[in-house]
Amino acid sequence: MVKTSSPGGASGKTPFLWLPVTDGSSMDGTRGITAHGDYPIATLGSATADGAIRFGSVIPTDFGALTKAVVLVESAESANLRHTITTDFGAVGETHDTHSDGITIATLAVTANELVEVNVILAFTGIAEGDYFGLLYTRNGSDGADTITTLRCYGLRIEGTA
Repeated sequence: MVKTSSPGGASGKTPFLWLPVTDGSSMDGTRGITAHGDYPIATLGSATADGAIRFGSVIPTDFGALTKAVVLVESAESANLRHTITTDFGAVGETHDTHSDGITIATLAVTANELVEVNVILAFTGIAEGDYFGLLYTRNGSDGADTITTLRCYGLRIEGTA
């Protein structure tokens, strides 16, 4: 996990978390991190199989409200991506899934070899500073509307107010 800040925001900085991929899996049992150029990536699913990746961390206590949450992906071809996102989160003294949220199956048109930020902020409704979270990003490769052969996942970026 990388926690840092960038120019912008009322205080001159926008805090953000970058969670790079650490493991990915296809429903056929293929797992692991590979490389695309110099980037570590997880290849999620195939043209006929689902694939998933999990991210987990804690929202820092100086983070403020969430303003952005995206999963960074790239397709090897111009096609349609079908995916679902689910989250569980809770604070110390609560259960790990005090809050559960998600985004049902959605379709996103992507362009070959271009980085795409998949907006997942709606899966964090109600999250607060100090909450621990888990996010499951699933590429629905077995869905006939998903026309991607290769989907590369780079990581999760979350931004807050300063």
